[in-house]
Amino acid sequence: MDNVAKAYPVSTLQAGILTQDNLAGTPLLLVLGPDRKSIRAFVRRIPDDDRDVEFYMMTGQEWAMMDSVSASRWDFRGCALSGLAQGKCLAQASILKDYWFDWQQYHPQTLVFRH
Repeated sequence: MDNVAKAYPVSTLQAGILTQDNLAGTPLLLVLGPDRKSIRAFVRRIPDDDRDVEFYMMTGQEWAMMDSVSASRWDFRGCALSGLAQGKCLAQASILKDYWFDWQQYHPQTLVFRH
């Protein structure tokens, strides 16, 4: 994943809150925070489990998501608050929020995420 660059348009992230993708064999999850500005990226694998996991937004009063394997409730930090994965946190993926013109200059072979 270190030699591959991919751009995720902020407008795409804002449209879906959760963006799930695979980059160079790594399952990724990009999440838009409760403030609708902050973005975090994680590897979509629960620690101690080699399966790729899907995530879904939970409806309710506070920001939370649920995974498809353990049905655990996760917060914006990528940590499980309840369920079978309680106490575990997803590994963070390295991201950089940047302007397109700047990003493209330093990553001319970049891929671009499309829904």
